[in-house]
Amino acid sequence: MSLAQIQVGSYNGAMDKVASVGANEAITVVEAAEMKAVSRQAVYDAMKAGKLPHRKSGHVYLLRRRDVDRWQPEHRGPKKGSKKEPL
Repeated sequence: MSLAQIQVGSYNGAMDKVASVGANEAITVVEAAEMKAVSRQAVYDAMKAGKLPHRKSGHVYLLRRRDVDRWQPEHRGPKKGSKKEPL
C-alpha cells in the first residue's frame, strides 16, 4: 500500500486513522521527530531537502516508518550564544 492510498480521518493535531502495514506504516511528522529525538523542524528540513520521502494527505504530511528508520539526522550543536552544552 502506498502512502497515497492511505485514508486519513479529520486532523486535530493527530491522525484519527492510519493504515498499518508493517514497515510501510504511515507516521506523522511529530511521530518521526519523537522516533529520532529531533525537532519537528528537523524532519520538515529533511523532507524539503529530499532526504525523507513523504506524501501530503489533507493537512497532514505522512512518512513511511521504514524511511524514517533509515534516515540519519544531522545532529547539530547548540545555537550560537546558547549556554546549553551539547549532549
